[in-house]
Amino acid sequence: MLTKIIDTWFNKLKTPTEGSLSFEIIDGTNLFLTKNHEDKIGLIIENTIEIPASFKLKNFDFIYYPNLENKKKEKDHRNCQLILANKNVNPEYLIKILVGIFDLENTKYITSTDLIKILNELKYVFDTESVSEKEIVGVWGELFFLYQVLTVVENKDDFINIINSWEGTNSRKKIDFRFLKQKHAFEIKTTKEDQRRHHISGHEQFIKPLGFNYLSFVSIKIINDEAGYTCNDLFSMISSILVNQELIFSFKEKCILRGLSYCNNKIYRYTPRDANAFSFYNSNSFTLPIIPIGVSKLEWEQDFDIIDQELLSLFSIIN
Repeated sequence: MLTKIIDTWFNKLKTPTEGSLSFEIIDGTNLFLTKNHEDKIGLIIENTIEIPASFKLKNFDFIYYPNLENKKKEKDHRNCQLILANKNVNPEYLIKILVGIFDLENTKYITSTDLIKILNELKYVFDTESVSEKEIVGVWGELFFLYQVLTVVENKDDFINIINSWEGTNSRKKIDFRFLKQKHAFEIKTTKEDQRRHHISGHEQFIKPLGFNYLSFVSIKIINDEAGYTCNDLFSMISSILVNQELIFSFKEKCILRGLSYCNNKIYRYTPRDANAFSFYNSNSFTLPIIPIGVSKLEWEQDFDIIDQELLSLFSIIN
């Protein structure tokens, strides 16, 4: 298989004119080997979802074709996702990795769920820029909150509403969770510090989404704990609760939006510092600093310990 792919990419596929692609199907699959006018090589997956624009991967380009014309065979291919590597990626190394990721010896058809897994693998292999623990802490708090909320509901409709509440559909939202049925939004703040101090990224974090009656902050204090959970553990725990493949797929799409390298991090392990993991605060309880003249956006560290807590529970959030 490896020899055949190398031969196709570098010998059989001709360099096309600018704006065009040359491609060749891998027999018995929905995968095409491709090359563009700059001799960049890549893969096309037919009949799959579009990779969200928010997903970025160093040295790779993603282009979606709802309809891709195949002049050679005088036919069109529908819903095609192109994964194209630039010249900074060693071609032979890329081929070996892709063959392994796609498991081309055994897989005949790549589904949308497979594509999400592939993106995760690509992120780990090719995006070697370090991920700061500070970024992981924030994602861990969101996943932990999501998991805990899911444990207090039982039916599929509630699961759907909870998964849909996290982030947006095609882009991230300024407020982390929006429970539409309850008209209650939540911003999750997580810290490893002894004090309950959290970074506020602007006055807009205190603006209730349109159509919502309440906006609350959820404060989580955590500690490093070798017996604790990683983000990847929480990812698996949430998936096991959902069970339904459609729901799991929706959850994974949200993880792509939030950042796969964060949601699948296996290094950092945490547990809540307090027995009562969550502390709630009504957005109306805060006194916001005045924005000086000439300043477009103000960020600050907020001491939550001086704010009165809101009497909420996970059960009351979704009922």
